[in-house]
Amino acid sequence: MNRVSSLVLVCSLALAGAAQSQTCEAPAGTPPGNRTDIPWENHFIPLTRLGNHWMPNFGNGDSLTNPFWLDQGTAFPFGSEGFRETYYIARDATTPNTAPFYRVYSPTQVDHMDAPEPNPAPSLGYALEFTHGYAFSTNLPGTAPITRYINQSIFDHRTWMNSSTPAGYSPGASWKSWRGYPRYGNLLDQCSVINDGNALGNVTQNSTFRVRHNPIWGNAIGEITHLPTGKQLVSHSIGDMVNAAIFYGVPGGGKLLNPTLSGGTDCWDYGNTRRWAGSPVISTSSGGTTQKWFETTTRPLNFCHNDFQRNDPWSPLAWRGLFRVKTTIGCKLGTTHREDVIQKRFEAQKDSSAPFTENPLNLGNGGWFLLSPFGDCEDENIKVEVIDMDSGTIDSTHFPGCDEEVALPGANGKGFRVTSADGSFALGLGNLPQVATTKLKFRCGFDCAPFRQKLVWEVFRFHNVNSISWAGGDVYFTAGSPSTVLTRLTQIGDDNGSCLN
Repeated sequence: MNRVSSLVLVCSLALAGAAQSQTCEAPAGTPPGNRTDIPWENHFIPLTRLGNHWMPNFGNGDSLTNPFWLDQGTAFPFGSEGFRETYYIARDATTPNTAPFYRVYSPTQVDHMDAPEPNPAPSLGYALEFTHGYAFSTNLPGTAPITRYINQSIFDHRTWMNSSTPAGYSPGASWKSWRGYPRYGNLLDQCSVINDGNALGNVTQNSTFRVRHNPIWGNAIGEITHLPTGKQLVSHSIGDMVNAAIFYGVPGGGKLLNPTLSGGTDCWDYGNTRRWAGSPVISTSSGGTTQKWFETTTRPLNFCHNDFQRNDPWSPLAWRGLFRVKTTIGCKLGTTHREDVIQKRFEAQKDSSAPFTENPLNLGNGGWFLLSPFGDCEDENIKVEVIDMDSGTIDSTHFPGCDEEVALPGANGKGFRVTSADGSFALGLGNLPQVATTKLKFRCGFDCAPFRQKLVWEVFRFHNVNSISWAGGDVYFTAGSPSTVLTRLTQIGDDNGSCLN
């Protein structure tokens, strides 16, 4: 998990210091912080981000693939409207089972093209420009063949997703032995990344909740709407949302290794959105009628990836393991089905070939919730109660203000009820045994309106993930009237959690 949070936005505060700006249009180029002195190659694979520029003012129009390190990810050449990501490939030739992937150019054809050969069509004037990186040469789970399309009317080659043909193009080449983790055609520029994709992806819904998973950010939960009241509870920026993460070492212990479900960013210049990178989605599945569920497996990216930037601060590190997250809405408690309960199960496992050397690894669930449905932490009018989920009694009551927290060390069988200032609405957060620490934090001062104030839910679990077996745990969410929330938390505690049974 992160240094002080299971969800990673707070690292920009903890690492950058109080003077660090968090505006979405903060300038690029802030140097990294101190690097953690560990053998990171035992835990991570360096990736290169590939994306496409469409240049309408170049010749008859030309599609140009750039690795994100070229021109520091900021140049939009020849009138291009922006950079749309396509694939992640390995950055280094030392990554096993990879092969070089090139960009070539023909001045006679006025055409850029990608190819697995450095000189694919000399008769047409194509010659090597540079090596993008190293595509995966084996069928790793979640990778797809890198695919090139052609528009014959203007003789333009475009490398794009293998699952969709660009308008006006037809399939040209698809290389089964040159593969990458596919991305989405999203524009990573300024504050657009905060909103882009929030309405995309899987929607799981019943009579009480609508849950949206954001495919750009590894299918982390970008929306939980309580349908009876219309209250949307989740902050959906990368690193916020209802997320999952691993923190290396004990919380606050100083190590910056932090692979997350959603992806990576630059913790020393959080506003530099061009460094934001979403974790590759390996697989998804869904099902259920009464209890509806959605499950995602991801290759998580390290959040402060430029901690190990070497020569490329624009490319993320992929953790040598997988996250598996299952969200179930509707829960059978005792003999009765309850629509107003969400269970989130988070598990992680390492790759069989990864020689992990750093432990413990602290697995965590959490979420960044908007405070607007509850009140204003600056006025300290939000009531937080610690609930004993076995007995339903209220252990303590708190009225936290900005930048305060309510912590529950050794919080087995404990939960929180967060009640709005007018007493009409509450959010319930609970967990079951094998928890080291649970916290609620109240953050203020974020500059990207309208998400200034946020409530951070953290659940820390200590596990040794130095195994190819899945390890993890569950957290629970409920919402509604304060009395109903208290009842549900007690029922979850009594039933010991049966949503997935």
